[in-house]
Amino acid sequence: MIKGTQTGNWSKCLCCDKEVYSYPSRKKRYCSLECRNKNWSEWCISRKGKKNYRWKGGKTKIGEYVYIKVQDHPFSHTRSNYFAEHRFIMEKYLGRYLNSNEEVHHKNGIKDDNRIENLELVIKKTHFGEIQCPHCKKIFKIK
Repeated sequence: MIKGTQTGNWSKCLCCDKEVYSYPSRKKRYCSLECRNKNWSEWCISRKGKKNYRWKGGKTKIGEYVYIKVQDHPFSHTRSNYFAEHRFIMEKYLGRYLNSNEEVHHKNGIKDDNRIENLELVIKKTHFGEIQCPHCKKIFKIK
């Protein structure tokens, strides 16, 4: 192909700087699929974690509970490394991992209030008690 005989234009590959011909209807930015994949994977890696524009400090809310990004925790979700914040705070307070039969209860019933004063450790079988509604101040039984 001779330069200037077609309606498209020449540009450089964004990965390896080879010349690439692209038609006006289609923007071609890479000389090959390998260059595109290489550049894309480097771009993705460079924008993980704190470098991502959607980074919210490693916290997310799923339902009523707050989850935090915790590296190398044995009970965190394996793919995303997120772990329930109330359980993590209780583990730090106790200085050990929680057992499978232990739960962390929010005393005031507000699931995203993860102050240590608001958390108590309970056993699953005996996780029955009373709670006071923070709004109407009535006392309710909980399971």
